[in-house]
Amino acid sequence: MAMTPGGIARTVGLWILILATAASAWIDFNHDNTVWGWFKISVAAMVGFYEILRYMTHGETISTKYKKFILKHPFWGYLSLFLFGLGLAGVILHLTVW
Repeated sequence: MAMTPGGIARTVGLWILILATAASAWIDFNHDNTVWGWFKISVAAMVGFYEILRYMTHGETISTKYKKFILKHPFWGYLSLFLFGLGLAGVILHLTVW
């Protein structure tokens, strides 16, 4: 990625996503929560699969595709991204106060 503030932020965000997901799944597998460990690994593998498939078939990743969506429809792109984040926060809240 480009050595611009945005490129650096995207790289840091990607590494946080990868490392945090791997650490979370590792905790699950090593502390008798394998159902959630496999779920997280499955979601991560599916994202990786779609990244590779999109790159092989269209020459761009799904991240680049989303960037183009935001550039074409900024309101809807950011709203969709915010709502996705809100949904993930909802899962965290649901599991935290169970």
